[in-house]
Amino acid sequence: MGRRTNPRYPKHQLFLLAAFTLIVCTALTVHAQSVNIWYDFQDGIDGGQPTDSLVMDSQGNLYGTAEVGGANGYGVVFQVTPSGTETTLYAFSGATDGGYPYGGLVMDSQGNLYGTTLYGGSTACGATGCGVVFKVTPTGTESVLYYFEGGTDGFYPRGTLVRDSQGNLYGTTQFGGATGGYGTVYKISPTGTETILYRFAGPPNDGAAPFAGVVRDAQGNLYGTTESGGLYGVGTVFALTSSGEKILHTFSGNADAFPWGGLIRDAQGNLYGTATGNFGEVFKISPSGVETILYTFTGNAGGADPLGNLVLDTKGNLYGTTSAGGTSSNGTIFMINSKGKKSVIYNFPGGNGGSQPYAGLIGDTKGNGYGTTSQGGTFSHGTVFQITP
Repeated sequence: MGRRTNPRYPKHQLFLLAAFTLIVCTALTVHAQSVNIWYDFQDGIDGGQPTDSLVMDSQGNLYGTAEVGGANGYGVVFQVTPSGTETTLYAFSGATDGGYPYGGLVMDSQGNLYGTTLYGGSTACGATGCGVVFKVTPTGTESVLYYFEGGTDGFYPRGTLVRDSQGNLYGTTQFGGATGGYGTVYKISPTGTETILYRFAGPPNDGAAPFAGVVRDAQGNLYGTTESGGLYGVGTVFALTSSGEKILHTFSGNADAFPWGGLIRDAQGNLYGTATGNFGEVFKISPSGVETILYTFTGNAGGADPLGNLVLDTKGNLYGTTSAGGTSSNGTIFMINSKGKKSVIYNFPGGNGGSQPYAGLIGDTKGNGYGTTSQGGTFSHGTVFQITP
């Protein structure tokens, strides 16, 4: 199968748009792209190594998490304005408030931010903790909505949350749950009550270790990926309905293996995502579970290791990032048009220009894209960037 070493995997043990939009309203122009660095992380009180996607408010401010740094060294929740001013809204302590935020943020209509930390919280998993689900207000007050206990409730929540109109949050844990500890899908009420919606059973008949979060349709059905498990042990795409779990696709190996990022869903119910086997691929899953491989990465100038979620525009074009490859081997931004043709629309240069984008993009109504690089920038600890037509 030749799985490539993923640079993100060893660290401290997902691309969704802001809560108000799920589709870029206009297509990014393929040619003449310009990238502007909005902020360079210093790995000080501002944090460092942002590895997850951003959310944007109605004023154009961007919000995200940096996995490390901050006043206590356990990561931060930050805001970056269009003028490039960064504000640390909250610095995690690594104790009961959580530590190492892993997964993007989701925002409600009041500007409150919700996310997860991989560690911290309850010490039932050991000194590092089992992880938490948290809320941060616009003024920077943090509260923990749920502490994972490391047993049947799961532990190590990694993926970006999704929020319904009643304020319930849905997510996944990488481990815990049923016998074997293959992970869970959970729901957290606005008052902090956890409900386990599904416990994965592991291979060969079920998935294991969901790294990404889930997406939710209008009927309340959830869709997601597991990074391993299934018949061939290299991951699954699943649907979770009121009738239970259904495996829509079992990955078979080579490029078609190890889906790291989450899914997006179009109006017809098709699911799109990336897998990281070999150099990686972009795939489409129909509502009936038929897989179409839209593109297989070959490394080098074409890019490699797509880790983040995709975004779909109104013309049917898909956009994403690769964490490696490109002309400078520092990662790329790519587009796959509605006819299946793939183009690299930006090569990260490394150095001050940033490198290794782990997350996907978000978009605004003008066709601009926004994202993070986990490395590079003036201080070599990552960037927040804008890509414009």
